Amino acid sequence: MQTPLSLLQDIIESYQNQIFPHPIAPHITTKQLEKQLHPYDFQKPIELATLTTQVSKLLKEGNLHVPHPGYFGLYNPATTQASIIADALVALYNPQLAVQSHSPAANAIEKHVLDFMAQHIGYSGDYYSCFTSGGSEANHMGLLAALAHRYPAYVEEGVWALEKRPVVYISAAGHNSFDKVVKNTGLGSNTLRKIPLDKSLKISLFHLEEQIQKDILAGYHPAVLIGTAGTTGSGTIDPLPQLVKLAEKYDLWFHVDAAWAGAAVLSEKLKSYLNGIEQADSITIDAHKWLSTSMGAGMFFTKHSTAVQTAFNIPAAYMPSHLQTEPYATSLQWSRRFIGLKLFMVLAEKGQNAIATQMEYQCHLAEYMKEKLMASGWLIINDSPVAVLNFTHSSILSGSISTDKIQKQVEQEGNFWLSTIPIAEYGKVLRAGVTSLHTREEHIDQLMDRLNQFVNL
Repeated sequence: MQTPLSLLQDIIESYQNQIFPHPIAPHITTKQLEKQLHPYDFQKPIELATLTTQVSKLLKEGNLHVPHPGYFGLYNPATTQASIIADALVALYNPQLAVQSHSPAANAIEKHVLDFMAQHIGYSGDYYSCFTSGGSEANHMGLLAALAHRYPAYVEEGVWALEKRPVVYISAAGHNSFDKVVKNTGLGSNTLRKIPLDKSLKISLFHLEEQIQKDILAGYHPAVLIGTAGTTGSGTIDPLPQLVKLAEKYDLWFHVDAAWAGAAVLSEKLKSYLNGIEQADSITIDAHKWLSTSMGAGMFFTKHSTAVQTAFNIPAAYMPSHLQTEPYATSLQWSRRFIGLKLFMVLAEKGQNAIATQMEYQCHLAEYMKEKLMASGWLIINDSPVAVLNFTHSSILSGSISTDKIQKQVEQEGNFWLSTIPIAEYGKVLRAGVTSLHTREEHIDQLMDRLNQFVNL
């Protein structure tokens, strides 16, 4: 009989080798899942190998398969074996990264990786960086660091210390994590100014500056400007160099949410799309998006290490170290999983050039699909450099068929998965993002055949 670990190895290898043509989406109801879970009353022990097989089957049949080559959904990539092994090693050794002395090797590995990424961003000197659970946490750290930097009294007195109400600016297509952040920091939802988009679906510079000037006249204090590098819906990159100038003109903390597109700093062909990111006060990048690591692996970078210490440092007599530079004193988390190992192992196994080539190939696939769509009469709505397409068809615009019907039918058939997004005068359009390492031109050809059948019925 196999040991649980050898069985797990077989499960991993089988899944990665046979993910296609396995159905991409689950066809199981909540009631069916509850029925399957009912026997697990946690009273009678289950042999571990048996339990491993049962849980693997449950996960395989009850989840959306984002590693699938037909997955054209949100930013959830196929993971590499290096990332899977890294997560297993972290679980085995279970290091605690709150202080350097408890896990010197783990902390050193994370610093090594973060320094590598910071170098390619263009950061140098006295910057701070750390791994986070994801982009939302990194964005949260960015705003907290900005508040500590701009309003030192805020750290002790909160919003009561602010003479003028701070205002935060973001594109209307910016990530909704900032809606949570302004609530959680006590600033309130009305603090967040969502600026309209221009025709290219980027933040409108005209409307942005107009809103800043209105807020100044109304007695508010413009405080933080957020640029998005790879919007969730359209993959749009805001005009970062122009945003840098506006941030300097109005003395704004400039944060770049590059959770998706930030990985492009590793590609000589793609990094120019991020020009200006090196001048940001703080940056968010997710390794679990375009760098093919497992969930969750965000990264936070800032040029203002003092602001981070002001925002997060507190005394804790029971901690073995009271240095202000310890991880627990410079981040939002306290006890923290060794997040950085999976990115370390992916980078070390593949190498920067191979990772860059993979990202560039995914961009090629998006261009390939764009050409196929246009040749078949589809209308492309967006212009993203990072492998995301928004598209519609005259049959959809005329009401002959809906995007929801197409999306649901594609999902039910089990070979592909698309999402939808509302865009201005076009209404709801289809969205395809190339995120899987396993996607090839042949998969796009198959998807195009099916899409064209829908609109030509």
